[in-house]
Amino acid sequence: MAELAHRHNIIDGVVHDKLYLPGLVKLRRLVDMGFFGRILSMRGEFGYWVWEGTDVPSQRPSWNYHKTDGGSMTTDMYPHWNYVIEGIIGQTRDVYSQTATHITKRVDEQGNIYNADTDDAAYAIFNVVTPSGDPVIVQMNSSWATRVFRDELLEFQIDGTHGSAVAGLFGCVCQPRGVTPPPPARPGIPTSLTLMTTCRCGRRFPTTPPLPPAASTTVSRHSGRNTSPTSRWIVGTASTCCREHAKSNLPNSDCGRPPRDDAFTSPRSWWTSDE
Repeated sequence: MAELAHRHNIIDGVVHDKLYLPGLVKLRRLVDMGFFGRILSMRGEFGYWVWEGTDVPSQRPSWNYHKTDGGSMTTDMYPHWNYVIEGIIGQTRDVYSQTATHITKRVDEQGNIYNADTDDAAYAIFNVVTPSGDPVIVQMNSSWATRVFRDELLEFQIDGTHGSAVAGLFGCVCQPRGVTPPPPARPGIPTSLTLMTTCRCGRRFPTTPPLPPAASTTVSRHSGRNTSPTSRWIVGTASTCCREHAKSNLPNSDCGRPPRDDAFTSPRSWWTSDE
């Protein structure tokens, strides 16, 4: 590729940066360990609100919204999704994508209003095949016209027969099959089931009431150990604050410990484990 680009006097490059961010490294590690069993699906959410430039300056350059300048959400981000999906799950066979230009007028760097003529959002389904031949459906939502209500600007969830995991750019949590709770069959009926807890450091993670004693069993070594009946999501790369909280029986209060930034100090520090 480099030789072809040089021969035709074209500037070219390859970027695979997101594969090496801590959260996605750990997600790939779970795949390699067989944690998920047969992978069924993957879901990705990416984006944030990019200001139009009228009352608040835009965070992104105006060329992102000009088709003639190579802009668009699709051309910007889909190359990233392709190598992330292939680097974690398998080969993409085909893609269906619905694009949209939600914000049609923006302000450029000179303060001039211009028409955005390319997509600022894209909603896709990737049909993917794992190395063992299993089909996986990947849903990917990408938008520069959305407001974030999740832990990170980019998050992926993988669901498999043996477990699930949610990973962002830096954090990762997983839930093994042996500690998966049984939500009610009729979600419209009020329930005492608590799905998310917020720790003192600000990080949210899933939690649920205790399982019946028969279900509160130790999970296999490769997926960490269930240290208490309420620790049904194993917190990865969270601060020590969250890790201690996950091991405690405090579903609705903080753990009282200050956040720490050294959760990556050992290969296993991202598991909540009683070892």
